[in-house]
Amino acid sequence: MITDVENRKDVTFKKKITLRKGIDPASLKLFELENGKIVCVGYYSYGDRKVDKNYKDYSKRGKIFFNAIGVFKFDLVNNTEEVKVDYHDIPKEIINQNLNRSIFNKNKLKEKKGEVFGIPNFAFDTYHKNNDGSIVLIGEQFKIARGRESYEKIYKYGDVLITKVNRDGSLAWMKKLAKKQQSARDKGDLSVKLIKGKDDLYLLYMDEIGNLDIDLLKEPSRYVAGGGFLTAYKIHYNSGDAKKISLLDTRKVKGVKTSQFALSRVSSNTNDEFILEVYKKKKEDILIKVELK
Repeated sequence: MITDVENRKDVTFKKKITLRKGIDPASLKLFELENGKIVCVGYYSYGDRKVDKNYKDYSKRGKIFFNAIGVFKFDLVNNTEEVKVDYHDIPKEIINQNLNRSIFNKNKLKEKKGEVFGIPNFAFDTYHKNNDGSIVLIGEQFKIARGRESYEKIYKYGDVLITKVNRDGSLAWMKKLAKKQQSARDKGDLSVKLIKGKDDLYLLYMDEIGNLDIDLLKEPSRYVAGGGFLTAYKIHYNSGDAKKISLLDTRKVKGVKTSQFALSRVSSNTNDEFILEVYKKKKEDILIKVELK
């Protein structure tokens, strides 16, 4: 049931959405744009969705993880208009980026046999709407693995897929951005934070400094939570060109020892800059302003 939010008429209607034959959708997310339009986005596979046996641990997020092979998007319109669904398959070249040799070889074997393969453990995360009506969609790999003991859990955050869809539904560009993070507790300083800029988008994340200069198509070293370098992918709105920049060491900022960093303590309401809150010592928090040039 969809409510007419824009006109506040409290009118509801049912809408049947028919997806392409064979599509198995998951990780659906609805969001409302500034003009009141409601958009639905998600990722899809061809009938090979896999729900992790530890699903109860993260069901609160409403995410079901599977091998993503494409992105779909549609706008929810009124009850009389037909819904147009846009599909964009993820190119095999993008799926095979940043993989270790074992998984890469398995994918190549599947390709040779004509089998489907995609990006595992993938879910939609957030979006950014541009002034020209286009939308940038951002998804991320996430899984919960078992530790050495049966009661231990390891939270793993992986690569990011960023897709720009034009106003007419056509694909502008698609990029896979490599990262490899893990922690014994959920979230903390893991995952990504979206910062908006005038000409670029920034995806903040924690990383090992040694990953800064490696090829963007190569597999990065793993970052283990506990303090490290705040890094950003800088992505140009129009071209999708991306590069990595190192911002600061969260353990020591301008000679001051700091701790308790988390992406939830990052905020921004001005283009190309953000405010970071960290713990200094003696029960004192400090605010740090970071300008992104």
